[in-house]
Amino acid sequence: MKRTSTAALLAGTATLLMISGCSQAQEIGEQLEEFGDAVETGLEEVNEEIAAQQESADAEPSQTEDDAAEVELAAAEERVIGLTGHQAGVHYEVETVRTIPQEDGSLVVEADMRFTNPSNSNRTVVSGYELRWQAGADTYAAPGFATDFNQIPANASNSGQIEITVPAADAEGFTLDEAVLLIGNAGSSAAEIALGPEGDTISRVPIEISDLIGAEAQLQDEDVDDLVTISYAEVRWGGPDLTPLPDGQAHILLEYTVQNRSDAQSCSTRSSGGWSLEQPNGDSVLDDGVSERCARGGETVSEILTGFTVDAEVVGDYTMTHTRSRAGEATGEWTFSIPDPSELDFDLSEW
Repeated sequence: MKRTSTAALLAGTATLLMISGCSQAQEIGEQLEEFGDAVETGLEEVNEEIAAQQESADAEPSQTEDDAAEVELAAAEERVIGLTGHQAGVHYEVETVRTIPQEDGSLVVEADMRFTNPSNSNRTVVSGYELRWQAGADTYAAPGFATDFNQIPANASNSGQIEITVPAADAEGFTLDEAVLLIGNAGSSAAEIALGPEGDTISRVPIEISDLIGAEAQLQDEDVDDLVTISYAEVRWGGPDLTPLPDGQAHILLEYTVQNRSDAQSCSTRSSGGWSLEQPNGDSVLDDGVSERCARGGETVSEILTGFTVDAEVVGDYTMTHTRSRAGEATGEWTFSIPDPSELDFDLSEW
């Protein structure tokens, strides 16, 4: 009887466990079903968001694509310039200029050059170059260099290149439209070549003074009888040795001949002062000295050099005098005009 009761108790317990297990399984299944529904709903929302983003990306190009297009456009920019500046006896023609963007954000500006030496002696191209441009109210500058520093033979020309790097911090506001290339050192009558329509060109190319070339004056009084003829005259922005002058100054160069028709020697004033020049503003200056002072009786002396340091604003009318003496003295006078350099058409093919 005791064994029967125990068996019945065990059977009852097992039945209760089975009932309890079925109840828990059903509950877990319901929870899994709810979780699955939530996951499915979440996936649908994610897919919808991805589709919306893809549709937006297709409709509007990315900023990266825009930037790439801008860089490609800048890299292709190249301009034909065809303007010429002058420094220390050499002509500098800027043939073409181009911009090349760099990966670090900087900008390389290259200028293809033609260096021409019209003189009878070898010359070296200058080492100083600078790029200037406006960005709003500010002026920026970047130094440059010539890739070749070769000498230019007499009466010859060479090609070369000038390279300038615009730093990344300044490249964003850079434009060739307002850029100017300085040839020479700033503050020393550097040539300025405009690389775009907004810039101003100051060529510094020497200007022949046609009014004076071949002009004569008879210096005659008492024992002086000299015919003085101007054989060549020009305005330039370098001194007698072609060294560029400080800003604000120019040089008028004269080459002349003295034909002494008397029997006695005649001379120009010692040191300087034999020549005098009245400028358009009314100021007068004396010559910088002469290469040959005297001419003996009956002698003709040619290729005598002198010159004047004048104001850089050279345009206008001038009066020039020269005095020669022996016991007495005689004075001759010349008048001439200098035109606006910006209105002249320089033909460098003759040099």
